[in-house]
Amino acid sequence: MPGLNEILGASNAHWAKYAKMKKKWGGIVTLYARSQGFAPITGPAHYEFEYLEPNRKRDPDNFSAGARKIALDGLREGGFLKNDGWEHILSLSESWRVDKAHPGVRLTVREA
Repeated sequence: MPGLNEILGASNAHWAKYAKMKKKWGGIVTLYARSQGFAPITGPAHYEFEYLEPNRKRDPDNFSAGARKIALDGLREGGFLKNDGWEHILSLSESWRVDKAHPGVRLTVREA
């Protein structure tokens, strides 16, 4: 997933470039959620993100900010999350590690 630096770079280049990036990655999140049988989140919940980076080239604040934004927006746009505001997001927790073989983002949702 793109990090904050990639998102800001696309946004600064042209608004349509960011829109295209967000649509692409949001669509990937939606498709993956469907393939995993992800149930719609009906109420307030806690969100636990685990970032699996292939190496240590990107800073944690960069990849986490970008991936978190894309993931929550993708879930909302895919109909899995009603809203990503205060009334639905109770907490966000994050952890990260290097996993060269299986990079990506894991999300665990715990409804209140």
